[in-house]
Amino acid sequence: MGLMYIFPNDINDTEHVILKDGTVTLRTYGLPPLFWGYGAAILTMIIILTLSIWGPLEKLLSYNDQVNNLIGYSLISFLIALPVTLISFFFYEKNITKNHNELTITHKLFFMKISQKNYQLLENIPFEIKHYLDTPNMARMHDLKELKGFANKGYFVLMANIKGQVQFQIDRSSRKIDLEKMAKILN
Repeated sequence: MGLMYIFPNDINDTEHVILKDGTVTLRTYGLPPLFWGYGAAILTMIIILTLSIWGPLEKLLSYNDQVNNLIGYSLISFLIALPVTLISFFFYEKNITKNHNELTITHKLFFMKISQKNYQLLENIPFEIKHYLDTPNMARMHDLKELKGFANKGYFVLMANIKGQVQFQIDRSSRKIDLEKMAKILN
């Protein structure tokens, strides 16, 4: 999620970083306008698809056969679920709230809370950044100057150290400095 829904890393961003009575809340940014263009194109294709199959679908539902009716209603359910799922990507928000040693992760969909979990952070080292490199590629192994741009640099994960558990992943990014700034805001 950290690569698609990005958290702020600047404390001056008052719309996405909320400071109130010793509590810090970080809200994810929405998807960029390019994604909205992709969403509009996909929704247009879904509408065209639905209009083109509506006649045969009505004929399929007019039969008294249970199998045909099941297929027809399944297709209608799919045609309704597809745009709803697509639109829900645009109205998803994740909030991280830190109040002293309590960390709250909240997930919202269409501005309604769908999930919330509370964690107690360790006092001495609440956050830690880890680096992961799943597969080094040939550009990195040969370390040639002309292949430098193709080298796999991996990704970084911001972990919260939780009491009673080892660690909990908060966010991930391809840039370590962004996660360091985020951890600094939360501290």
